[in-house]
Amino acid sequence: MKVKDLFETKIDLCVDVYENIADLIGIAFCGEVSLTEEGKKHFSKALQFPIARISGDMLVIDTEKYYNDKKIDLSNYDFEDKIPSGVQNLIDLFWAAAGYCSTSEYELWFKES
Repeated sequence: MKVKDLFETKIDLCVDVYENIADLIGIAFCGEVSLTEEGKKHFSKALQFPIARISGDMLVIDTEKYYNDKKIDLSNYDFEDKIPSGVQNLIDLFWAAAGYCSTSEYELWFKES
């Protein structure tokens, strides 16, 4: 399962979202939204990340596997001042889905299911 599947499938899900390298996302996601075509383009990097697990009220995205599979050396990033663009795209996706963006951006990227 990939992140894109969370937005393409009607899932009764409300979880806290994290990724497994630096836990930078840390926000609740309820599967009540889907992406518009513009949202799919804007968050295209984030949608490709695999999901490591969903257990209880937590969803963990496998950023480590994604970067290892792409043979990208993560030692160049400190995850405070320098975050890989894919991880930043993940952060932006889930925070925007929770409403932490402008109304115009939300309407451009999401539609409520």
